[in-house]
Amino acid sequence: MKSCGKPNKHESEFAVLFVEGKTEYEFFQRAKHQLPFKKIRVINKRGRNTLLKEAKKDFQRVRSVYGDVVVIWVLDTEGEEVEHLQEYFPTYPCCVVGYATPQFAAWLLADLQAVQQAAKRRRCRIPASIVCKSPEQLPSPENDLIRLLGNSDKVTTALYVARYFCCDRARKRSDSLKKFCDELERVFSGKE
Repeated sequence: MKSCGKPNKHESEFAVLFVEGKTEYEFFQRAKHQLPFKKIRVINKRGRNTLLKEAKKDFQRVRSVYGDVVVIWVLDTEGEEVEHLQEYFPTYPCCVVGYATPQFAAWLLADLQAVQQAAKRRRCRIPASIVCKSPEQLPSPENDLIRLLGNSDKVTTALYVARYFCCDRARKRSDSLKKFCDELERVFSGKE
């Protein structure tokens, strides 16, 4: 992974990233420079069910239009089990599925420095419960993030943190983000 937006000398050409909602879409539009690709297209599937239902069709469409590109999906583990998405593509090493545990907001909360900078700009204080715990252990990371920054709109709240977000810092506090980043690096390096 790129370190907080610094250039990566081993960039691949292109990737397509499917996300389940507007929050993830807006976040990755701003943080995509941290992924190891020169160009990345982010597609909002407008809901988890649509993302899961259309995964095979989307994969085939992307491969027919763009050829041999990396295809990425990011979704929450909250709710029904979704790991069967990885079972759709066992023979394709160019596929990466990232599961934010339990919600995408946990990945945002994992970068404490970004959260602190966003909170400072919003003149908010960070409770010890967020600093001390792994964000994946919080009962509702999304609600905690919204309460923390004093905003009722989860997309806007995510964008406050996205301005300062660094994958390398966040993956140290989030096992699911670390696993996702490690998988991206594996695909990028061509290792099986």
